Amino acid sequence: MKTTRALLHKFARPFARPSALPVAQRSAVILLCSLAALTFTASAQQRNTEQRSTDSEVSDRGWRWFEVEVVIFRNLEPSTSGAEQFSLQMEPFNVAASRDLFSPRFAERNLAGYITALPLCKGSKGFLPIVRNTLLTPRLLSNELANYSADSFACYRHEHLPLVAAWYQDSQEQFSRTISAVPTVVSGTQHSSREELLAADIPFLLHQSNFRFNNLRQQFDRRGDTEVLLHTAWAQPVFARNRGRKMRLLGGRNFSAEYDFFGFPKARSGYAELLEELRYSNVSSNLEHRAIRATAATDLATDNMFNDIKTLFTAIERNAFNFVDYAHRDVNLPQRPSRVPAGTPNQVWEFDGLLEIYLVGNFLHIAPEFNLREVITLNPSARSPEQQVDDFLNNNDNSLKFLRNYTFNQLRRVISHQLHYFDHPHYGMVIEIRRTDLSSAR
Repeated sequence: MKTTRALLHKFARPFARPSALPVAQRSAVILLCSLAALTFTASAQQRNTEQRSTDSEVSDRGWRWFEVEVVIFRNLEPSTSGAEQFSLQMEPFNVAASRDLFSPRFAERNLAGYITALPLCKGSKGFLPIVRNTLLTPRLLSNELANYSADSFACYRHEHLPLVAAWYQDSQEQFSRTISAVPTVVSGTQHSSREELLAADIPFLLHQSNFRFNNLRQQFDRRGDTEVLLHTAWAQPVFARNRGRKMRLLGGRNFSAEYDFFGFPKARSGYAELLEELRYSNVSSNLEHRAIRATAATDLATDNMFNDIKTLFTAIERNAFNFVDYAHRDVNLPQRPSRVPAGTPNQVWEFDGLLEIYLVGNFLHIAPEFNLREVITLNPSARSPEQQVDDFLNNNDNSLKFLRNYTFNQLRRVISHQLHYFDHPHYGMVIEIRRTDLSSAR
């Protein structure tokens, strides 16, 4: 560039007064100056392009991005050989620090703001609550309720809930809703191009066109002894251990309305009371035992006492009834903790857990911490002999419905672009980690 400028300066010095030059020479000077201006413009554009390229390279933070695709499935006919090794007690796990791409899509949504923003339904009386209670008669309230769903669904019944709540029983608006199950296939809108990776600050779900396990998922569906709970793929930066955040995965049915996180039924029923009785029967009070004995004595005093005894002995002789060893009963029954630890999930999913992917040097490692939930019937083997006899004679079913858990913790070093299978008697995971344009160390 300096050479071009010097040449132009040297050439133009003798012609400091272009008006004194002949026409031909004056035209040559004008042409040469135009070419010089074009050269300077092209140089400036090139410098701007180089600057933009430099800025683009600066935005590359050096993160090593990978694509991850997983298929989670459960075995419908699990092996029962090692079932005794899985504890019934649900150990909480902390999801507060995890990277969750799924819960925001399926969590409870509060629709109160949207509903109250709708126009009032035709015939709805928008009085203040205290005025409604005074002016609206039961007949008007009943008519308004009857016309609410008949006129239109895209309207709001009234501005304020009435004080006369009895006239609106079983008709309260449902302001929030949580899905009952996670879709089997969960995908996003991005394709993990270099531009998308450079612009991303957090992991993101991939478009379904990036999936490579579609045939594998269909094979699982056709088998009949497996059920796919989740098929998804995402892009994430991978760091050294304890530097990155774990990914939270969830799938299957939502049990939140029926059970709490630790597997206990939410509805207070005889089942829940029975579980507490089974758990703490070894420390029950003498008063409780005396009450049981008194109840048994009262039953034996009835006219059917001898018939009951005969029925019981006949059942024992035919091996139709056997006492369970009460002295050596299973005491490892689940118990509800007195305090829920911080970070415990709010929703109870059939499949839930954390997946950690990290680098040791250039070697990828996978550490899943998964939980599979299943509704079971607890065996009432811890009941006292008196209770066992009473249950048999009265054909009582004192079993307890409980949402048990199967924990799955493994650690494995893996190679990218290879299929890896993590096995469990009740469920499994197929995973592949794929390199991207930004996977190499930079």
